[in-house]
Amino acid sequence: MYKVSYNKAQRENLMNYVQEKTITIDKDITAFILVDASEKRIWDIITNKIVDYIIDNITSDSKNIYDSFSVVLDFLNGFFKSFSLKWESLGLLNISIWILEENKFHFSKIWKSAIYLLQDDDLTEVTQASSQDKNTNEFSYISSWSLRVEDIIIMANEKLTDYLTKWDFTESVNIDSIDETWANLENILNNENISTNIMLVSFVYDFAREEIKANKHLENLKHFWLKLLDNNYTKKSLAAALVMKDKFNISDKIFRNSLFVAWIVVSVSLLYIIIGSIVSTTNNSMNISTAKEKLIEARDYIRVANENMNNADLFDLNIQKATEITTEIKDKKLFLNDVDKIIDDISILKKQYDWVESFESTTSNLIYRTEEKWFIKTIELNNKTYLINSNFLLWPIVSGEKPKKYLFDKLEDDFFIDWKVMRDKIVLLTKSSRVVTFDKNFEFKFVNVIGQDKWESSDSIDTFGTNIYLLDKEKNQIFKHKTAINGYSIGQWFLEDSDIKSIGKISTIAVDGWVYILKNDLSLLKLFTAPKYELETITLNKLPKNYKSMSPSNSTIITRDDLNYIYIYVNNTIFVFNPSSKRYQDVKSLTYIGQIEWKKYRINSFYIKHDWEINILNETGLYKLWFDVSDGKLMLK
Repeated sequence: MYKVSYNKAQRENLMNYVQEKTITIDKDITAFILVDASEKRIWDIITNKIVDYIIDNITSDSKNIYDSFSVVLDFLNGFFKSFSLKWESLGLLNISIWILEENKFHFSKIWKSAIYLLQDDDLTEVTQASSQDKNTNEFSYISSWSLRVEDIIIMANEKLTDYLTKWDFTESVNIDSIDETWANLENILNNENISTNIMLVSFVYDFAREEIKANKHLENLKHFWLKLLDNNYTKKSLAAALVMKDKFNISDKIFRNSLFVAWIVVSVSLLYIIIGSIVSTTNNSMNISTAKEKLIEARDYIRVANENMNNADLFDLNIQKATEITTEIKDKKLFLNDVDKIIDDISILKKQYDWVESFESTTSNLIYRTEEKWFIKTIELNNKTYLINSNFLLWPIVSGEKPKKYLFDKLEDDFFIDWKVMRDKIVLLTKSSRVVTFDKNFEFKFVNVIGQDKWESSDSIDTFGTNIYLLDKEKNQIFKHKTAINGYSIGQWFLEDSDIKSIGKISTIAVDGWVYILKNDLSLLKLFTAPKYELETITLNKLPKNYKSMSPSNSTIITRDDLNYIYIYVNNTIFVFNPSSKRYQDVKSLTYIGQIEWKKYRINSFYIKHDWEINILNETGLYKLWFDVSDGKLMLK
């Protein structure tokens, strides 16, 4: 697939030891390693460790070589940190690793190693886009290139352009004789005053496979035209054309002029195609060069944003510029792996800026692995955890034990969509807006509403004391039902007509003595009904940038008299707020202290056991997380 050559000259009187290593992983996957260390002993240890990590993580079965290469580099970065604690003579590492996957070329480096691409006599230093100003003994970015037939890659432990000109490369390189190429380059380098051992590794991307493909395409094309011409219709058409030709007089002036015009049209068309090809090649080269510079510029913007987390305007400006650059380069389909890495870095910075804590489900925080895929809710009653599905409950949920299933077979085509705890029982709401209780005797019962035909049309339910609260989204009205003999009383509406129109659509409500109202624009109100009717705006302080961009669908507010914080669930994210007062009637504002997201799964439901401990349910099971609040900022334990 390619031809490789090495320059292995090693001068022992110099202060570095440099050597290469090649690993053939599969017929289409090869790894090249160039390590420049302070002495051979360290070179041996480091090179052997690199080889081990590559063999263990990059195989012919790897679905994504780029991702596997990233894992290798992460392992190596950890190894270098631990290794430096054991060896005082570790010194400065100078390493480059490249993985050739068919025609895809992935590489990463530490410090001053350089990699060059010679393509159509145009020399490009492809490592410039991931250059490091100082040695941190750590791999950072992976870059990738697609190689074309007869492309030449040169890798060295030093920046060769300090000693060789572009003309030296283009004049010296001969793809038909690699030995002659090295002789030319060595002669030039030997005349330079170089104080370290320099090693060069290169390969020419072989044209054998592509040539076979090209020949096959030509054969298919030739066969197509022969088949097209070899039929009676075509032969008759050609014969008719020859007869028509004999009827024309070549000396005829009109005929001569027509031929001349046709010749001009064909010539101009061919010239346009040739010029277009040249311009396209030039533009492509310019695009690559410009894209490299822009990648460096984008990383600079990210660095400045990272240094200015406390300056909102400066942070936003630099993140915006970095995002614009990555979008532009991605649209041109250049440096796609580098662009994806920068996009990941931008996402991480945004999360840090917005105080986002990502929760990951593991066996260590697993409470219960669900057999049913879609449990809709998790709750707790009398310190016992329940899981709710469409028409049954599981209880008790204890790690290592199988819970009992309580089925409600009277729902028919209906199903549960929401729940709340009311003292010693669970109150459930169904899709068709029926209310059901599950009591301490483990029995389901429909609950009657007296004085009206049915309960209000609602998709969420809340309770406080023995009262039931429903949000009728069609009427944009909140109804309160008091307990009565044989059921609950007729709904008492809360909002005045003028407020219904002025506040706009309501997303959800929560009751802690008074009523919190979350609007569709995610702003918050609080409704007081005594001693007089009041509707107040609750100010949300220190809101993160991503809050207002969230969709209000399936939102939830959690507030209880035994909780210090207020929790708002929006778009698979739990936002945590600190109220301005511990007395619910005195709360005027909430201050954002952080948010929790699940790394991989969607949050189906969550239950706040108490502040700092949350049970979270997803499609795989029920998990527990803990958090702390320090200096007004939430952090997962």
